[in-house]
Amino acid sequence: DRVGDAVAGKRTLPVQLPQNVVTGAYFAAAVLAFATIVGGVIGNVLPTPTLLALLAAPLAWRVYGGIRQFYTQPYALMSFMGINVNLHLYVGGLLLVGYLVAIVIGLLT
Repeated sequence: DRVGDAVAGKRTLPVQLPQNVVTGAYFAAAVLAFATIVGGVIGNVLPTPTLLALLAAPLAWRVYGGIRQFYTQPYALMSFMGINVNLHLYVGGLLLVGYLVAIVIGLLT
């Protein structure tokens, strides 16, 4: 609630920074998070099956779109924040599944 926070004197980043910077920062953080997974696999730090986490990337795009569209409408933005929570859960769950798959493959070979 950028407007409400500003009126209340809160100094959150969305209050202090322009809208395009805040939405761009979300997009950059999401891209960086998924790129880190890819980089981890390329660098042999993460097992290949953890790439399953990339299946959640469309949710990040959906949240980004919602943030851009409803930036100044906190009640409309709420559903997208819920999707963002699910995004975090799905990425974590898919990373876990990827690790479990890698473990099972390692045991079978």
